[in-house]
Amino acid sequence: MIQLSQFNLSQVVSPRREEIEVWSSAELLQGEFIVKFRVTGDQPSWFTRLLPAVHQSDELVLERADELWKETCFEAFLGFKDSPAYLEFNFSPNLKWNAYYFTSYREGMEHLSLISPPEVSSHFNASDEYEFSASIRLDHTQMISKISDMALTAVIKTLTSTQYYACKHMGDRPDFHLRESFTYDLFRHRSPPSGA
Repeated sequence: MIQLSQFNLSQVVSPRREEIEVWSSAELLQGEFIVKFRVTGDQPSWFTRLLPAVHQSDELVLERADELWKETCFEAFLGFKDSPAYLEFNFSPNLKWNAYYFTSYREGMEHLSLISPPEVSSHFNASDEYEFSASIRLDHTQMISKISDMALTAVIKTLTSTQYYACKHMGDRPDFHLRESFTYDLFRHRSPPSGA
């Protein structure tokens, strides 16, 4: 089991900075990858744009879609040990999602097959903070054992701009595929097998 502490994602270089905070956390447990995000601050800017999609979430159908990063989108990247290959997961407040496999930096992209669609939750809590969570079942036990590092990121579309957030970002412009930004070492935090 891997249970990660909560991260406060930092804002990546942006022409217009807004007072928005994004928090995230993740777990990898017996083939289940769970991610959570929370958005707070500067409420009128992002809240108004996000509100319709969230209020309609009970009526929407969970479906796979591309180019989710063009609107508010929560993302997770998982890299493989001793390999340039990595996975990308995208989630939208309107319940659209996708999962990809890359052989190397932005190369060899394929849709990743999952055992079942992810289970997601998209809502505002009592404090009018926005919360999103997703649980993904990964199909390949051998693949899971090779996952070594991770990045959690977010694209927040406001009424006036697009904001980018990451645990750590090494580029001079928003580019969440940069492997050197996958800064959380999962092997270092992986629990030993039972009886070890």
